[in-house]
Amino acid sequence: GSLTHSTTVTLVVSTATSGAKVISIDFTGSGTVMASTESAGVIAKTNWNPANAAQSAAPLNLVDETGSATSASVTWSADNTWSTPITDTAGNNRMMRGYLDNGSGNPITVTVSSLSAGKYNIYVYMDGDNGTFTKTGIYQISGSGIATTSIRATDAARTNFSGKFTRANNSNGNYVLFGSVTIASGFTITATPGTATGSPRSPVNGIQIVPAGP
Repeated sequence: GSLTHSTTVTLVVSTATSGAKVISIDFTGSGTVMASTESAGVIAKTNWNPANAAQSAAPLNLVDETGSATSASVTWSADNTWSTPITDTAGNNRMMRGYLDNGSGNPITVTVSSLSAGKYNIYVYMDGDNGTFTKTGIYQISGSGIATTSIRATDAARTNFSGKFTRANNSNGNYVLFGSVTIASGFTITATPGTATGSPRSPVNGIQIVPAGP
């Protein structure tokens, strides 16, 4: 004869960055500041950190998706701010509406410091008010111990955010992803204007710092 035995197994899956939560940063530009309860992003989360103005007067201390304080802070620098002509509604539209802009053609820099060490997926959102023009930006991540990596993202003509996120990987889209980046303590995103019809641009609407899974 044969003996059959059944049992229950519990599988626990944890992230590689133990205890870390998602940190989201919204560059409000000429748009409206998001409420803490608004959810947005490819990884939909609340408690976006509002980063106002074209340049940071001082480091902005960051909270995570639960609204809890973290050790991390962010500084940024751009020529100016602007907004796309989309409806100002809560959530994704509001996050994607305002952005850091290159009115004088200079690169935009965003530096996150004192982040808990670990492996992260870094989402950079980009969509500008480009009207009938097509513009390509070069988005780069760098930092101590990080292999400097660049991705080209093209903001197609007559295409504003309409509720759908499209990943750009040397192609058209409205966000780029730097996946599984091992970070010791921080990183810098540099957005440099590339080829374009009309004035070159490389907008930055927001950033999400997402602990990478195992």
